Amino acid sequence: MAYILITDGGPTYPYSVDQLRADNPDTSFSAVIPDERLSDWGVFPVATASPPEAAADEQAVEVAPALIEGVWTQQWELVARNEADLALLKQEKQAAVRARRDIEIDGGCPVEGIGVFDSDLPSRQNINGAVTGAMIAQGAGAPFTISWKLADNSLVALDAAQMIAAGLAVLGRVAACHANAQAIGVAIDAAEDFATLNAIDLEAGWP
Repeated sequence: MAYILITDGGPTYPYSVDQLRADNPDTSFSAVIPDERLSDWGVFPVATASPPEAAADEQAVEVAPALIEGVWTQQWELVARNEADLALLKQEKQAAVRARRDIEIDGGCPVEGIGVFDSDLPSRQNINGAVTGAMIAQGAGAPFTISWKLADNSLVALDAAQMIAAGLAVLGRVAACHANAQAIGVAIDAAEDFATLNAIDLEAGWP
C-alpha cells in the first residue's frame, strides 16, 4: 500500500508506514496502524489507478496523487519519449536478443537419425573434443566409437561419421543463432522511432 504524507510543508509522496515510524522514533505505534490513526499523523492511503494507454512515442509517468471525492488517488501523465528514451529502449531490446540467443544456443540441438544433444557450453566443449578424436581416427584409418548421453539421458553408440555429424549440427545451430541475433540487432540499431523499434519481432527467425 502506498501512502502520502500531508504537512504544512506540503505533500510527501510516496510515503510509508515504516517511514512514519522512522520519522517519529520516540512514538510507540501498534504493529498494525489503522487508517484512522494514520490520518492523525497526516498519513493517508493512496488508491491505485491504472496508467493510461500510451502511444509508441509516449510513456505514462506517475505524478502526485490527487484528492478525488475524499480519496487520495494515484495519478498519471502521458509524456513524449525523447532520444535518450529511444536509446535506452534499444539497449533493453539488444540485451533481450542476446539473452534469447544464449537460451537458444544452450537449449539442445537435434541431430537427424540420432537424437537431441545437450548444447550448453560444457557440452559443446565435450562435443568439440570428441569430434577432434573422430577426425583423427578417420585420418589414421583407425576405428572409432564413443558412448554418448543425449539430452533425454539415453545412451547411444556413435561412430566417427555420426560424431562429426553431431558436431556439425551443433556448430550450425550456434552459427544460426548468432546470425539471427545479429540480424535483429541491426534492425534495432537502424530504428529511428519508437513505432519502428516496437514493430521488430524479437521472437522471429530462431532455429
